[in-house]
Amino acid sequence: MAWLLSMVSLLVAMQEAEVVPSEAEREAAAYAVHDVAMPDGIVLEVGGLLPRPDDAVLVSTRRGEIWRVEGVSTDTPTFSLFADGLQEPLGLLAAPMGQIDVAERGQVTRIIDRDQDGRADGFTVVCDGWEISGNYHEYAFGPRRDDDGNLWVTLNVPFGDQPFGVADWRGFAVRIDAAGNMEPVCGGLRSPAGLECAPWGDMLYTDNQGEWNGASKLSVLREGDFHGHPRGIHSAKLPESRVAHPGPMPDGILYQQAAREMEHLALPAVWFPYDKAGRSPSGFDFDESAGAFGPFAGQAFVGDQYEASLLRVAFESVHGVLQGAVFPFRHGLVSGVIRVAFDDAGGLLVGCSDRGWPSLGTAEWGLQRITWTGAVPFEIQELRVLPDGFRLVFTRPVDPDTAGDTESYSLQRYTYRLHSDYGSPEVDDWELDVRAAEVSGDGLSVDLRVDGLREGSVHELRAEGVTDPDGETLVHPDAYYTLRRLPGDPVPTRVVVVTDGEPSEGLAALLEAFGGRGWSVRVLQAGAPGSDAEGAVRDADLLVLACDLRATDPALFEPIRHYADAGRAVVALGEALSGAGLPDEGESTGDPGVFAAATLGGHAQQLGAAASIAPVSVPWITGERGDPRVDDVDEQGSEESDADDDEGDYRRGPEGDHGSHRILEGVGSWSNASRLATVHTDETRLAPGCEVLVAAGDEPVAWTLRHEGGRVFVTVLRESDLLAPAAHRLVLNGAAWAVGPR
Repeated sequence: MAWLLSMVSLLVAMQEAEVVPSEAEREAAAYAVHDVAMPDGIVLEVGGLLPRPDDAVLVSTRRGEIWRVEGVSTDTPTFSLFADGLQEPLGLLAAPMGQIDVAERGQVTRIIDRDQDGRADGFTVVCDGWEISGNYHEYAFGPRRDDDGNLWVTLNVPFGDQPFGVADWRGFAVRIDAAGNMEPVCGGLRSPAGLECAPWGDMLYTDNQGEWNGASKLSVLREGDFHGHPRGIHSAKLPESRVAHPGPMPDGILYQQAAREMEHLALPAVWFPYDKAGRSPSGFDFDESAGAFGPFAGQAFVGDQYEASLLRVAFESVHGVLQGAVFPFRHGLVSGVIRVAFDDAGGLLVGCSDRGWPSLGTAEWGLQRITWTGAVPFEIQELRVLPDGFRLVFTRPVDPDTAGDTESYSLQRYTYRLHSDYGSPEVDDWELDVRAAEVSGDGLSVDLRVDGLREGSVHELRAEGVTDPDGETLVHPDAYYTLRRLPGDPVPTRVVVVTDGEPSEGLAALLEAFGGRGWSVRVLQAGAPGSDAEGAVRDADLLVLACDLRATDPALFEPIRHYADAGRAVVALGEALSGAGLPDEGESTGDPGVFAAATLGGHAQQLGAAASIAPVSVPWITGERGDPRVDDVDEQGSEESDADDDEGDYRRGPEGDHGSHRILEGVGSWSNASRLATVHTDETRLAPGCEVLVAAGDEPVAWTLRHEGGRVFVTVLRESDLLAPAAHRLVLNGAAWAVGPR
């Protein structure tokens, strides 16, 4: 009896309590998902969708069929077979005179129903200019038509062996003119599952995270661009290619740095952070329904193969560069989303399949249609960048108290590495401060004032504390903005100099004068850095260490370590080498001395004698792109090197001209009359990979290395040694090299 009374009390309490709808229930309240019923025996592993007039759609399947579905929005659709015998058609497009273009594995085919009996009877090859090797993953996606009438197709790289020989043009986007001639216009694609011409004319594609793809992305395809994946890039050496061969691939560096070093590397318009915004983006389409699909007109709706979900993307152009924000939209679809397409009635058709692509869905395939119910969900409609923050635009007015409270928001930024590993962790990650939240008079927007925005990084926003006037929270409080360019004037190169004791303005003045109007320099004291020192280090483009890291305030040392370990640009003078010792196995870089040596590659001591300092002969060091010892990339996307990297051996070039490394431009020999900090010659005291540029006799005086992919220039010279013109020219050149070209 006591048990029964307790249950009754619990049920009464639940009835009296306000039940908060789940995210899935709130999604469904605004956007209803309708299953398109299909007859028994039809396996609709969707590869392409082409809406037709009068509530019909053509659906291609991975099994080589094209079905015509009539009455797709009704409870009783009818299916008829339009074509079969095709080779994995992964895209459909309307062509002139009622014809249909189909992207098959090895060609684009034009199909027509001449006698209008509902069954295709004419098949013409439009273009078969690319090769296939027999690898299972050599998909072709598209076709899509640009504003000039050309067709575009994106070609998947093979995964694993190519059993019938290496095929050309894998990983390329190709353009096909009206005569069927193919031009390979972009390279470096990996698994480019989605392809669309944007309403404003850009050709866009989605790509999946993997090796050489730090995260999934949506990018603009422009002639000559290289998108970062080296598999198949050998074809760039063929005369038909519009893409220059990128040369050696820098493996393990930040994408922002890679874009500085590789002239034609294209960064994405938006990144899709892994497991936060799906895993495997696929087909997408733009809402041009003039409001029939709800409050997101003009935005792109992107399918995800793994998550069986839809994302939306709101774009903007800043200084001619496309960028924008990714938002969750609709979860719980029947299977992995392969294709999406808006129909004439403003419904969004969704074609699904999980064959070859694991999915969270409950079925192996399916066709669904999403419609707006008329209920406006409480969402972040858009996220736009400001010179000092972001403007959030909402679908409904916000409560000014919660939306105006900076504690309602959290914001962090991060980026990815370009490397041969599968995917990339979020690196160079920092929490950002929202210092003000200004609500508009109509309650439909909030301007966030934020310190620490950085071009090239993803800015992850969570607005969990924001409610509407009735206390309702956002359906999806998260957004992911990829910041390519800040509005307003160009951001100068920000240099932070960390010195011992009283700040020395001499080095700062040299750097600022060297950079002209394009460099701004700030000096921090290692022992008393000030309250905003972490923010200064976080936002630096170059960190110059002229201090003993062992005596650095821990509140400054930790940001320095975080900055350097992310692979950011560093210049270090002799003061930073004091007490450095290369770590033994298992020794933590949390110790400043160990960290200094691990980052800077050397161990310093004081020598009392004057020295004659001269550049060494290093004609083979280019300093311009990646590791100069890497010759090329093989067909599997791995590196081949001719370097003899014996443990503990630092690199010195052969005898000859020393002018080939740009750090040495204008640097001659000079005498040093002061006490010179230099390094032990014991080869265990200079790390492998250090490239010695300047020496005093047999003692290295300046060298370069890569730390976590970042460029590091080190010299044993101290600030007092920089009075010599050759010495300060050396340091300034080293700073310019570390930052890289902009």
